[in-house]
Amino acid sequence: MSLYGTMRTGVSGMNAQSNRLSTVAENIANANTTGYKRASTEFSSMILPSGNGAYNSGGVQTEVRYSISQPGATTFTTSASDLAIDGGGFFIVEGANGQEYLTRAGSFVPDSEGNLVNAAGFTLMGYEYEAGVDPTVVVNGFDGLTRVNLASKGLIAAGSTTGSMGANLPSGAAVGDISTTSLVVYDSQGNTRILDFNYEKTAANAFNADGGSIDGNAPSKVAGYQIDSDGIVYVKYENGKLDPRYRIALANVQSPDKLKPESGNVYSQGVDSGVIITGFAGSGDFGEILSGALESSNVDIAEELTAMIESQRNYTANSKVFQTGSELLEVLVNLKR
Repeated sequence: MSLYGTMRTGVSGMNAQSNRLSTVAENIANANTTGYKRASTEFSSMILPSGNGAYNSGGVQTEVRYSISQPGATTFTTSASDLAIDGGGFFIVEGANGQEYLTRAGSFVPDSEGNLVNAAGFTLMGYEYEAGVDPTVVVNGFDGLTRVNLASKGLIAAGSTTGSMGANLPSGAAVGDISTTSLVVYDSQGNTRILDFNYEKTAANAFNADGGSIDGNAPSKVAGYQIDSDGIVYVKYENGKLDPRYRIALANVQSPDKLKPESGNVYSQGVDSGVIITGFAGSGDFGEILSGALESSNVDIAEELTAMIESQRNYTANSKVFQTGSELLEVLVNLKR
């Protein structure tokens, strides 16, 4: 056995435990980071060939893994733009560089331009939506996605297109008698218009009709927004009308734990993660979207503190191996004296 080999083995152990302490530190620092996935250090042995009655000590190498597929606890908030995913999938967000990423961090708020942006500055992406018509999804890419923007379009108004009116002629009216009534409708700007109707008795039996609702509405201000479990984003107006604007897109891969972590608690496609598949909440393997909720980190502080103590003790033990090897080497040097 080589004393130099012993010392190298001790250094290898210290480096491995240092890496483990680094992941523990990162996990503890991000214990309150929305959607954060804990990192762990996995160890594997390095064996050197031995022979002629001598043993060559090897070492240890480490690999950092992320528990991306392990969900964190769901906490509820008072903001409708806070989003969590109950099940599989990731939100698709756009970075400042224009590139799309995946994330579980759904703490979105409108920025100065009305775009929904999370705490790390990534913009939520979705498809423009029309009521009753699902947008076309490119299942293996991000084509067609646009930024989810809740900027106010001002007052909303709708012109009247249909309506009905009920009317009765006086019971004693004679044939040829004319009566007049009016009806309020809305033009394309939401202004009220009065339509006058003249009706004449032409036979012994007068017509009768049911109903009276006119469609269209007067101008109304934006009062807020809401997002349903299917990911449809509605702008809500003071008159109670909901205007669907977008449908949030979700994405997933075959091996989420193999995604490549990036700064800002986002992920990009990794070498072994599999291809990215996009779709909508509630379909396939995608979970439902929870509005007014956030996914907490999946860090267990008690577990991290335990790992910290273990790493500290193991680091100390490996340093003792190095120190002992160094002392034995010094004895050999002193033999010449």
